[in-house]
Amino acid sequence: MVARDATTNGFGFMFQKGSALVPKVSREIVKLRSLGILKDMERRWFQKLDSMSSHSDAYVDDDVSSRFTIHE
Repeated sequence: MVARDATTNGFGFMFQKGSALVPKVSREIVKLRSLGILKDMERRWFQKLDSMSSHSDAYVDDDVSSRFTIHE
């Protein structure tokens, strides 16, 4: 069996054209990456999902929106 290394090479976000949030979100993502927090999040979220998918009787929630919280 080959272990899959979960790595996030990019993100996709939708903002209203000209939104002031774009540079702020980009800056925070860079900060999270440089502090190693993104790698930790990938490990906690995606390794758990990978281990679940290896069990044939495991329930997998295809609705990815249930894994995220939106703050306004």
